[in-house]
Amino acid sequence: LPKEMHPEFGAIVQRETDSVGTEITPERINELFHQEYVDVNEPYKLLKHAFQEHVDADGHSHVTFCGTLQHTDTIFNVSGDGNGPIDAFFNALRALGLTDYEFVSYSEHAVSAGADSKAVSYIQLRHKGEIVFGVGMDSNISIASLKGIICAINRCEARDRAGRENPDPKGAPEF
Repeated sequence: LPKEMHPEFGAIVQRETDSVGTEITPERINELFHQEYVDVNEPYKLLKHAFQEHVDADGHSHVTFCGTLQHTDTIFNVSGDGNGPIDAFFNALRALGLTDYEFVSYSEHAVSAGADSKAVSYIQLRHKGEIVFGVGMDSNISIASLKGIICAINRCEARDRAGRENPDPKGAPEF
């Protein structure tokens, strides 16, 4: 995990440890990681997408993202332009009205050895002044990044929903 993500995930592991009253196994820690970051598939889901990229005569990259997103039962066609896949995707999300998210940082690595390895992408966003992480895994690093962005947004949505359902800050989940 990126160093900046340690406190967030550490708090999740600590809450689980406190709730069971004993140390938890590495397998349980892995389960928590997948529950909190990898298996987060709603309310937003990327259904399909395509990138178109070209480099101009000055060597500047221009990327266009076109895709289909689902939010609960509503499907949206979105597009955006940027200097790379992440920038183009973020601009497409802004066109959809998701403007309260600021991209903070990104890191990635291979999950195993070999050219056909899956990649994991860690995305850090700021939403309403709060930092949240998302994680995406895929054999295509661009798709892993998009999944990480959607994961972070979905986690923010869950946090906001929990805050509305439980306005007592002591009872609201921490991320």
